[in-house]
Amino acid sequence: MASIRTARTARTVAALAALPLATALLTGVAHADNGALAGNGSSAAATSLVGSGVGHNNNGNSTTTQQVANGPGASNQNNNASVIGHGLTHIDQTNATVNFTNLW
Repeated sequence: MASIRTARTARTVAALAALPLATALLTGVAHADNGALAGNGSSAAATSLVGSGVGHNNNGNSTTTQQVANGPGASNQNNNASVIGHGLTHIDQTNATVNFTNLW
């Protein structure tokens, strides 16, 4: 009976001693990189519009917008397209550059 108790105690002590090691091995640090680039003190963000349905067959009204800009010095580009009804539609989404300066 004493040897069984000693064996149980030894197993319990071994299991408790292994807990810090198991915790250290199973603990990790998550790191994600969105691939966005920024410079001159700007911060960067990446966004995506997945599953909107725009670009395939749209029966009815369809509008989608995607826009992101964050941090000082960030630039912003926004392209919207809305179609009412169905049929072939040509939408020209060329971009224009607008620069804001101080007036005084």
